[in-house]
Amino acid sequence: MNEAHIAQQRRELLSKAIDHLTLGDRSAFGRRLGFKDGAFIRQMLNGSRAVSEKTIRHIESIPGMRGWFTQAEGNEPPALPPMHVANVSPDDIAARYRASSVPVQRIVELVLRQPSEPVPEWATPALLSVVTAGLVLAQELDTKQQ
Repeated sequence: MNEAHIAQQRRELLSKAIDHLTLGDRSAFGRRLGFKDGAFIRQMLNGSRAVSEKTIRHIESIPGMRGWFTQAEGNEPPALPPMHVANVSPDDIAARYRASSVPVQRIVELVLRQPSEPVPEWATPALLSVVTAGLVLAQELDTKQQ
């Protein structure tokens, strides 16, 4: 297989990974990989930058993306099994947190804060209300399932 064909397959798989993880939002995908925005991702998609082995490893380290490039059949990504939350390892949770954007990390930290910790300045009353309601609903679901 020649290099141009491999590069084209990688670009197509990258495009499908963006659709899979961020519903086509290249900027969100770039942030998920630790970039400031989606410029680097757009450069890979248009062929001005290569989709490197390092980038492939980084994408495949995102929970639920293992084997996306390495187990692909041509331009088609492999069928990846859905991850049930009970089966997610702490390492996968930590990797998902690190791959998330800063605003998402802030929300996670808000949810995980201890009652004795101060509420961050950026947490508006409306946001606190939504987070509290979400936690109450989750507890009710857990109670019903037991």
